[in-house]
Amino acid sequence: MTLAMITLPLLAACGGDDGEGTPKPTDTSTPQAKDVVITIGNLTDITGSTANAMVVIDTALDDLADYFNKTILPAGVSLEIISYDGQHDPSRYIPGYEWLKERGADLIFTGFPAATATLGPKANQDQIVLFGASVYIEDLLPPGYVFCLGNIPQYDGYTLLKWLAENDWDYETNGPAKIGGACWYGSAGEKMQEGMKEYAQAHPDQYEWVGSFATNQTFNWGPEAEA
Repeated sequence: MTLAMITLPLLAACGGDDGEGTPKPTDTSTPQAKDVVITIGNLTDITGSTANAMVVIDTALDDLADYFNKTILPAGVSLEIISYDGQHDPSRYIPGYEWLKERGADLIFTGFPAATATLGPKANQDQIVLFGASVYIEDLLPPGYVFCLGNIPQYDGYTLLKWLAENDWDYETNGPAKIGGACWYGSAGEKMQEGMKEYAQAHPDQYEWVGSFATNQTFNWGPEAEA
């Protein structure tokens, strides 16, 4: 009896009729899916010292998003890009990150290795994926939300000297080549020179490392290098 008293209200609740013995129709329609927009925040340089180089990367990013929208992504899913002009100025990296995040960026892309170095801890804390066109080795360890889409500057320097030793400089005849480097402060060039120095010191029969030089960022790198 007790079991019946407990069960009857449940059966009544699940009966689905209107109290007059007429079953109500069941709605079998599929809910309308909402469109999904994935927003890519692009921390770039539009007016700074690297703008001429970044315009190529920005164009490629725009073309890639357009290609995915038109040919790969299913209906109702699209990519959108919003850009922040970081002007290749380290003091604008964090404000740029916050600006992009506030405007709904689901992930962030940047072409500046120094930016991933600065923003990596914030990306890990916020759990926002941060893609870099080039990233320093130390910013990928331990693994987190920072990813490298292209090259690692330290490896570039190491690989460059290895290639030169095998294909250009006849060190067996001429002896070790003297080599050094010059670049901007805070650029990938400094990390690239670390790789070059590491290779030269590991292969003293091929190279003699004479040192490196760094200068402040400028729009006149060509004339400075020639001078």
